[in-house]
Amino acid sequence: MRPDEPWWMAHLELAAIDDLIHRQDGAVGRDQLVRAGVSIVEIRRHLRRREWILVWPGVYATRPGSPTAYGMAIGALLYAGPTAMWSHATAAHQLGLRTATPPRIDVSIVAERQVRPQPGLRIHRIRQLETRRLEAVVPPRVTPGHAVVDQVAEQRTLNGAVALVADSCQTGRVSLDEVEAASRSRQHRWGVQVRAMAGAMHGSDSLLEVLYIRDVERRHRLPMSARQRRSGQDISDCAYDAFGVLVELDGRVHLVVERWWRDMAKDNRSALRGELTLRYGWLDVHHHPCDVAAQVLVVLRQRGFRGRVRPCRAGCPVARLVARDGQDLARGASPQSHCALREDGPGG
Repeated sequence: MRPDEPWWMAHLELAAIDDLIHRQDGAVGRDQLVRAGVSIVEIRRHLRRREWILVWPGVYATRPGSPTAYGMAIGALLYAGPTAMWSHATAAHQLGLRTATPPRIDVSIVAERQVRPQPGLRIHRIRQLETRRLEAVVPPRVTPGHAVVDQVAEQRTLNGAVALVADSCQTGRVSLDEVEAASRSRQHRWGVQVRAMAGAMHGSDSLLEVLYIRDVERRHRLPMSARQRRSGQDISDCAYDAFGVLVELDGRVHLVVERWWRDMAKDNRSALRGELTLRYGWLDVHHHPCDVAAQVLVVLRQRGFRGRVRPCRAGCPVARLVARDGQDLARGASPQSHCALREDGPGG
């Protein structure tokens, strides 16, 4: 297919226009109709009889009722022209990176063209757009990595950007390497921060794990855990294998009884292997990361960890444990980090 040839031409050459309209959920463009031999007079007759409705200039819905979300997305491509492709949240939805239908349709076109925006439709003019296209797929769309980066650039906060990357990777339809490669190929908001965090996010299944690694482990210089470690039928979120300590992270807000029973059975199997399990939720890691770090440090010290850690700020609970370690060493005893923690801290 030539670069300037419409993406739908190959199908139209092999099948009738009715089949193409069916595949497009009832949406059809004037150019498609004319290429198939439908006259302008016939198009106007359908519109006059209200058998078809005008969605955008040159784009029609041929089925009764409101156009479907997919039909509207197809119509956006037909309106924007032969170089157009789905991008941003629209591409992410079509690629399975997000389940909710976006409130508006995003389409990117080459920077040299100009297309007037329409209600519910955003047009993005992009230089070297063809380098972002997912090859051999129609209707055309950007790659999964670029779909994620498109959305990252529109996030208001870094946490929002990281959450979007983590949630997208968790679908299994895009890898962190793909996101990082797309990010490095262009300049965009949060690009430096997201790429800097890519190392920490490798092997992490969710935003909660990312936050644990960033705000608990790295910020307090705890030993690095093995992420998503498999042992028999069990997969542990974070495993400190040298000390027999596991950290499980659960971002659910509501209790699911069946999952609770599975978690309990999993903890029991870990105990039979001589491993101790600590469990934390979203509120623990997001709002009390220092308390979580202190609890993990206490258990690691009890199980032989003698490395140096670092309080992240004045008043950090880890500072009290470091001070107690110093007192123990001054007395010639091994650091045990046995000072009391907040009763209302994580897991309380």
